[in-house]
Amino acid sequence: MTENRIRDLREDSDLTQQQVADAIGITQRKYSYIETGQQQLTDDILIKLANF
Repeated sequence: MTENRIRDLREDSDLTQQQVADAIGITQRKYSYIETGQQQLTDDILIKLANF
């Protein structure tokens, strides 16, 4: 559920996965895994996303 919201917010802002990943300091692959639910969304990543 959270993953879908994160993707929707990114797409609404016309940002690529790479742009968001660069902004929060992770790889695009890791960000992709977060969006698809293949990797757990950690507190530190969630805070970075909220600040971004």
